[in-house]
Amino acid sequence: KLWRDGLALECGISLLPVMCFTKEYTDLPPWSGIMMGCQNLSDEIVKKYSELHRRNYIHGHHFVTVTCEPSKFLPYLEKKFTSRGGRIIKKKIEDFSELKHHDLIINCTGLYSRYLNSDNTVKPIRGQIIRVEAPWQFHVEIDDSDDGHYIIPNQYCAILGGTHQTGDDDTTPRQNEAEFIFNGCTQLVPSLKSAKILRHQAGLRPGRHSIKLELETKRIDGKIVNIIHNYGHGGSGVTLCYGCAGEVVELAEEALR
Repeated sequence: KLWRDGLALECGISLLPVMCFTKEYTDLPPWSGIMMGCQNLSDEIVKKYSELHRRNYIHGHHFVTVTCEPSKFLPYLEKKFTSRGGRIIKKKIEDFSELKHHDLIINCTGLYSRYLNSDNTVKPIRGQIIRVEAPWQFHVEIDDSDDGHYIIPNQYCAILGGTHQTGDDDTTPRQNEAEFIFNGCTQLVPSLKSAKILRHQAGLRPGRHSIKLELETKRIDGKIVNIIHNYGHGGSGVTLCYGCAGEVVELAEEALR
């Protein structure tokens, strides 16, 4: 909807074709029905890309989808929130009791829920990427094998990835992983060898065995406090944000009846 409404530039939204390959046969993903034109690639095309990428692909599929850049999307949401009277207060909360004077608490603290909500099932999932200047790259390529790589164009750069390290909370980029990412991605798209490297980044995804999205009622100092938990989205926070926000609204309406 944001893309159709002309907000693509402000929100960092792009409509892009995606090519995804794997070293084992898989069915189309369960979300294939909501993608545009999602279908399996022919054996001939899979073989051709195996030769181009110097990989032993068994299966592949392609589709068209939208990408969304959080560095643009989050400021857009913040602006929308404050324009409707919302206030942002920066403060460290160490216990829900500090918020007991509110009618409703929505806990979207991600990894910090390990401490705030005493949830030991929340684990950091470390991801490292490289941002490069590659204005000629107009489609997404994904090697979906265990040691896979991906290339995702943004509006002003391309993202080369990546790593997926559960339990690792180090946010310092590592040289050996940068080499792994760069070598693997340039094997997929050799022209990236001449791309200007803008920066290396490492961050933490809030991993959990499943998303915690539920309403909890707590008694704090004699007062009943409604808390909606919404965390544990792993690397899919942007993908799932609108759907989860809709469910949060439904739970909020239930809590405030």
